[in-house]
Amino acid sequence: MARAMRSAVIEAPIDEVWKTIRPFDGLPAWHPLCPDTQIEGGGSPLAVGAIRRIEQTDGNEFRERLLALSDHEHSQTYALIGPPRSVTSMVTTMRLLPITDGNRTYLSWSSEIAAEEKEDEASFAALVEDAFMIGIRNLQKMSPAATAAS
Repeated sequence: MARAMRSAVIEAPIDEVWKTIRPFDGLPAWHPLCPDTQIEGGGSPLAVGAIRRIEQTDGNEFRERLLALSDHEHSQTYALIGPPRSVTSMVTTMRLLPITDGNRTYLSWSSEIAAEEKEDEASFAALVEDAFMIGIRNLQKMSPAATAAS
């Protein structure tokens, strides 16, 4: 089992960041690698069990199932359905914590990845971490502090 993990501080209040990342179909609003996301069957993007289909900028598509969504803990957990290559499972959690000094947000994004081969776990974890950072950096650019500085 490999772990992919990235974290950062977002210069915005937790409720504002949560409003952006909470909808399970909301990736196109903040993640530049995911221009199209649809909830299968027209279900609610806030319902546990919802399945989203994600189309990436490189043309690849994949599906994820929402396993948990907590407004109280500002977190969501989801699993990759039909993982690529020799990856057998991937479960991901995004969690926000308030940073009260400056009314900022700590974002943690992590995945537990299993694959048939250890090398595949490590290489897939590196790809996931790169994708996490692209999304995090974009969230940072969208924060009011970053917008005011531009």
